[in-house]
Amino acid sequence: MTKKIPLVLALVILIFLFLVSSAPEEKGFSYDFNLNGLINGKEIRLAIADMPQERAKGLSGHRPLSMSEGLIFIFDAEGIHGIWMKDMSFAIDVIWFDSQKKIVGMRENFEPSSFPEIAYPIKPSSYALEVASGFIKSNDLTIGGRIEFEI
Repeated sequence: MTKKIPLVLALVILIFLFLVSSAPEEKGFSYDFNLNGLINGKEIRLAIADMPQERAKGLSGHRPLSMSEGLIFIFDAEGIHGIWMKDMSFAIDVIWFDSQKKIVGMRENFEPSSFPEIAYPIKPSSYALEVASGFIKSNDLTIGGRIEFEI
């Protein structure tokens, strides 16, 4: 009987180590930037955040974006949807779009140090796009501009 205890204990430890090593990472979501979009004539690769948990987490814990990537938030209903910088490690630009995909709000160079501030659009939106800081300026975006993408 005493010879079985170390074997059972070793088996329990191995199972525990397997479960811990296969647990999902808590830092951030792994997004696939595989949706093609077009904003102000410039191609952009988009990842989608359409689930409540994804929208709440956003790019927290994610690597900085390139100037050709963006995370598009798809909201369940048009409204005044806020964006925060909780657990972010890099600045972003945020662009809000209405249901016709027209720009209704923008926030440039939104810094991680701004948390717990929440940025809001000036009009109701159906989408929000997080892009690298400087994207708005380098692409001459203005209110009324459009984004094109197909889900």
